[in-house]
Amino acid sequence: MLVLGGCRGPGAVPETRARLSELQATGAGPMYPAFDPGVLHYAVRCADGTTVQLAARAADADATLRLLHDGSTGTGSLAASITLNRDLDIDIAIQVGDSPAAATYVVHCIPPDFPDIVIETSTAGVSDGLLLMTPGVRGSDKSFLAIVDNNGVPRWVMRPNQRARNFRRHPDGRYSFSEQRQADGEASVEPTVILDARFRRIDTATLAGDRLPEHTGGHDFLILDNGNYLVMSYYPVQRDFSAFECDGEPCSVPPGTATDSVIQEVTPDGNLVLEWNSWEHVKIEDCTIHRFPEDYAHLNSLHELEGDIVAGLRGCAQVLLLERATGAVVWQMGGDPAIRTDRPAPSTGAARYLPVVGDPEGEFCGQHHVTATAAGSVLMFDNGTHCLGPRKDRPAVTRIVEYDISSGTEARFAREYRLAESIGHAFSGGGVTALETGNWLITWGNNFRGPNGAMVPTPFAVSEVDTRGNEIFRLRMTLNGEQYGTGRVYRERESDLQIPLNLP
Repeated sequence: MLVLGGCRGPGAVPETRARLSELQATGAGPMYPAFDPGVLHYAVRCADGTTVQLAARAADADATLRLLHDGSTGTGSLAASITLNRDLDIDIAIQVGDSPAAATYVVHCIPPDFPDIVIETSTAGVSDGLLLMTPGVRGSDKSFLAIVDNNGVPRWVMRPNQRARNFRRHPDGRYSFSEQRQADGEASVEPTVILDARFRRIDTATLAGDRLPEHTGGHDFLILDNGNYLVMSYYPVQRDFSAFECDGEPCSVPPGTATDSVIQEVTPDGNLVLEWNSWEHVKIEDCTIHRFPEDYAHLNSLHELEGDIVAGLRGCAQVLLLERATGAVVWQMGGDPAIRTDRPAPSTGAARYLPVVGDPEGEFCGQHHVTATAAGSVLMFDNGTHCLGPRKDRPAVTRIVEYDISSGTEARFAREYRLAESIGHAFSGGGVTALETGNWLITWGNNFRGPNGAMVPTPFAVSEVDTRGNEIFRLRMTLNGEQYGTGRVYRERESDLQIPLNLP
């Protein structure tokens, strides 16, 4: 594995702590990053039966070194040969000195099939914190949950039962991820698994009702402030699309093969609080650009904004704010300005259409991972595919774009970060979150296409871009020539995470 430089930060050794002056570990591969007395965490590739050769020396020759793996000690230096008897991620920890001045250096043994993490760019201004991601290869069962630091060291790795996505931490300290599996050998479902603060499975979120209750949709899931779950799904339904043309003929969809996009708020014990259905709230005429008619709306993003719900509909190239109490549309970005008026208006008044103003592209389309702020901005990963307006006749360009909606009457272009057309575009997937610094943390997904439209390897997995549009951090994941991506990435304060040492 290759890391360009070592990154200090919250995981660094405080100046008052005892330190190591030397640390070496060799397993099925070399240790990385290069040793730095101020860096506490390292990684080495291991497998079942691997013997890790460890050597450590303290800066203070009289300091006691304790190997937490088996309790062995040494004065000033310590050497050990550790054979791992199981193919799991194991932590080898060396404590320097006695409490309260003790510092603990950790060498994390990672699975042999976990991808190499390459930090290609890391400059001044990179945000502190740890990255939550789901490294995987599109269309395969190669998948992990991982928490990774700015040096590319996986501090925690878990192998899910099935392909996973959207591993995230919620404000109450719990975690969740979706786990794709087959139901009855046919329908693909993605139950949402909930973990406690120590990463133990404690619950599975389900939909209310009797239609594929585990199919909560892998794109997004929220634990609300009241403890309820905000879940999404694609409900198999029978709909009449004969008023629309498919290949020059009236559309005919076999019963049960079309889907409505559905949002539910449910209690942890499965009682329904709210259900929102796309069929009742969108103009189908706006939603003919993405897998129409079978998956006309394709909800792929949920976000809570001051108690209401921001929903991103890729299939309609729209973003909606939904009144949580009623499901009524408060405002709409994208699509036809003639918002449906046959639904109850929100309690705040009539639904509003926010026209996009000042955008050099004129529109957003095929978007993923829409978030909004109380300060009045909307941020999204604009894939640049499945466009309604003038972009449909131009080469696809993927970008991150932010709009100012504080006026309440328009979505005014604020700023963007885009990939060069020569790199290609993210046909689907991808995401972005705004960090406390105002920087953007971006994942490019794992479905890239070149300028000619052919599938190409994802050029890199994660970027951080500062407020001036400079890429200050770039991370790539690869193994045996295969590029790994992650559908979402989040950054969390290291102090907020309770990552236990994984000792035998």
